[in-house]
Amino acid sequence: MTAFLTDFLISIVPTFVVSRLLVWITKRWSHSLVRLAVVHCGALALCVLAGTWIFVGNATEAAMVAVALFVPGQLAWFLIDAFRLVLRRRREGR
Repeated sequence: MTAFLTDFLISIVPTFVVSRLLVWITKRWSHSLVRLAVVHCGALALCVLAGTWIFVGNATEAAMVAVALFVPGQLAWFLIDAFRLVLRRRREGR
């Protein structure tokens, strides 16, 4: 159980920080699902790149570990942002 919670926190915190930074950088873009997809794909790529560098060892193995670790957290933030976008559009009447 402790390992699960540790992996969860390691997945959620970096993906949150990187995705919020990229959302802030792209705030002048239109508020669309395409923007969210680009931002979250970029955030996932940066997290996996950093994770591959941190998990020293075989490059392929380290990349697979980083992908397995960061994809659930990034997917969660993408779904949360998509849900917020849908709610915002409904409130605006679009």
